[in-house]
Amino acid sequence: MSELIELPEDLGEFRRVARAWLAEQKFPVIPNDPDERLQALRDWQRYLASKGWLGLGWPVECGGRGLTLVHQAVFAQELTRAGGPPPMINAVDVVGSTIVEFGDDEQKRRLLPKMLTAEEVWCQGFSEPNSGSDLASLTTTAERVEGGFIVNGQKIWSTRATVATWIALLVRTDRSAPAHKGISYLVLKLDTPGITVRGIEQLNGEAEFAEVAFENVFVPEDGLLGSLNEGWAYAMHTLSFERGCYMLRRTTDLAMDFQMVVDELRAGGAPVEDWVARRIGELDADLYAFEAQSRPIAARLMARSDEPDVTDSLDKMVLAAFEQKLSRWSRELLGGYANISSRHPGGLDADRIVQRYYWSRAASIYGGTAQIQRNIVAERILGLPREGKLQ
Repeated sequence: MSELIELPEDLGEFRRVARAWLAEQKFPVIPNDPDERLQALRDWQRYLASKGWLGLGWPVECGGRGLTLVHQAVFAQELTRAGGPPPMINAVDVVGSTIVEFGDDEQKRRLLPKMLTAEEVWCQGFSEPNSGSDLASLTTTAERVEGGFIVNGQKIWSTRATVATWIALLVRTDRSAPAHKGISYLVLKLDTPGITVRGIEQLNGEAEFAEVAFENVFVPEDGLLGSLNEGWAYAMHTLSFERGCYMLRRTTDLAMDFQMVVDELRAGGAPVEDWVARRIGELDADLYAFEAQSRPIAARLMARSDEPDVTDSLDKMVLAAFEQKLSRWSRELLGGYANISSRHPGGLDADRIVQRYYWSRAASIYGGTAQIQRNIVAERILGLPREGKLQ
């Protein structure tokens, strides 16, 4: 570790060191072609890992820096502000942190190094066609056999599954147990016989998501993470870090998107109409609110808490609404040019704005639908009775 930059635990000083390092970097240009983009992002992640800027929240013995996930989120914020591309880091912060916490020594040695450098790409197999937000109702099964498990079932909306090497998979291993009690957490390679991956084309033309089918797939015993039938707790650990880190990073991403549109309007030189000025003020106020809302998230991650927090649902719901509000306003600014590619009306990049508008439509679905998040907020924060159980 002697060749790596010494990183302070103090967040303010850490931010200063990260900002100074990023100022010296020449960022790679990320191509639009999906295959070329994937390779460029993997190369970029490998470079960041070699300089010690990834796995910041992992223990040193696991290849990390022994800091916290907030340090990783702060670095991601500074990377965004500096104009650098994000690495393929979701697995590192999310699945990686779960393996660090619950995996055995052999799993850590075998899985974490190549995850950190993106030599191996990971995806998650959580949601199913009939159990998306109601994750505990999943029906993909893993039957005990000699030496391991036989898996049958289907997953959907698995990000990057078409290019992934490994999948973190939730399966039902005890059908007689209550919904939350009979689930186990497996890790397995996607080239295992019996697995079929089918890409799902999105509105923006990308196929970032996929459905994954399992037909009599054998998973060896060493593919079980932690203890049998304890997968629900491990999944909540994964989702807690996913939502917490996502909220911190996504707030910065959206702030930069907003600033980019405002800067383009300013550079375009056209008079700003009253409705545009009012919406700029509203969005700016929303961003200040998000900044305040991110502080308890940071405090929880700094404390290394692996307990899911009910306010995650509130954060997810509010952030999704803001993302859609911002993208809808940006598209409205284009007028009729929103349907014409390669144009820059009023200085605005129409292609970028339309692509992000299409992407934002999914914000109220992925990671738990807005309806489910509202139910959680109503029942667990406001104390309202469960739906269909009025007293």
